[in-house]
Amino acid sequence: MEFDQIGSITRNVNTCEFEIGPSPDGLGGPYSTATEFYGAWAAKNMNLPEPSSDFPSRISGISPYISRYDRGPFRLVHGDFGDRNMLVDEEFNLLSRN
Repeated sequence: MEFDQIGSITRNVNTCEFEIGPSPDGLGGPYSTATEFYGAWAAKNMNLPEPSSDFPSRISGISPYISRYDRGPFRLVHGDFGDRNMLVDEEFNLLSRN
């Protein structure tokens, strides 16, 4: 599955349609580019009370260069990388897995 934004799948309470909304981890969004997403991640992690490394600031500096497909398409990713998290169609064809 591919999307034109980075965020989480939410259901619009007014239209009952599914759409891309903010990430549930407080990161914000949705984001139209990978650069915006990585920049937001870096900003959030650089503002932690005691950062454990300079990794977030390094990500901030290279965020425009991380993704070859800055404007997507973006893939569906589940935060739990267990092998039990698979997406199949009505005929049990594998559509996505982590």
